[in-house]
Amino acid sequence: MTRRLSALALCCACCFAVLAGCSQQQGMNNMDPSAMQPPPRPAELDQLNPWVGKWETTAEMTMPDGSKMTGTGSSESTWDLDKRVVIERSTFSMGEMGTMQGMGIFTYCPVTKKFKSSWFSSMGEASNGTMWWDEAKKCWCMKSNYISPMTGKPTEFCGTITMPDNNTMNWEMTESTVGFLGAKTKCWEGKGVSKRKA
Repeated sequence: MTRRLSALALCCACCFAVLAGCSQQQGMNNMDPSAMQPPPRPAELDQLNPWVGKWETTAEMTMPDGSKMTGTGSSESTWDLDKRVVIERSTFSMGEMGTMQGMGIFTYCPVTKKFKSSWFSSMGEASNGTMWWDEAKKCWCMKSNYISPMTGKPTEFCGTITMPDNNTMNWEMTESTVGFLGAKTKCWEGKGVSKRKA
């Protein structure tokens, strides 16, 4: 008897699911095509215009023990998806660590009123974060969290970017492991300068 009741309940659930699906499909069929048009492009995205172009970078990374590592790189940032997303592709020479390739994705969410960022690299990094413009400091601030492919631990990345002119980016970055109760242990900090090529 219990099995029959269970089967009956399952049958009813399936019927409701089918009816709901049909109702939803019917609603979509009756939808005004104009309602499916993309919303206006957020004007805030234009704040990323200075990032677009080709860049050459020199950087220095400092470890907790004081040892330093220098590197050079190049990148190109372009608008995509009807100028709603900036995509950055970069190659960076890291000395004994070899060459790293990376891809950054930057956009703006009009619902949350925040800039969104994602970063992926050939070292296995995959992070998501937010960015915001600090008017008082005249700089971009960014913060993201991910699981480090190197340590397997929760990791936080923080950085700032200032542009003294349209052809120069000065940036500073810090990466820390996030431990118990949010305690942070610095993994490295870096700074660099990117100059526009074109």
